[in-house]
Amino acid sequence: MKRLYVIIRKDLSAAQQAVQAGHAIEEWMRDWYPQNKSDGTLIYLVAELEEMHDLMSHLCEEGYEVSAFYEPDIGNQMTAIACLATKGTFKNLEML
Repeated sequence: MKRLYVIIRKDLSAAQQAVQAGHAIEEWMRDWYPQNKSDGTLIYLVAELEEMHDLMSHLCEEGYEVSAFYEPDIGNQMTAIACLATKGTFKNLEML
């Protein structure tokens, strides 16, 4: 099984590492999946777990292109959601 690895500079803060990892993933998507419909902007938001479950249900019902990640190391709990959306879709969430 192939996996996407992201290697991040060790001397950056945790927040900077997260953001730079996202940028690298975005670049990889553009290089290898040019049909990607994103405009190249990656935005990090934070939410409580229950809020994320509700949001995931809502986004699926509305027909958004959304994926969730469930971390095996913490009991397959949802840890992140990725969604292709327009500005204002997540106006009630806090930015990281």
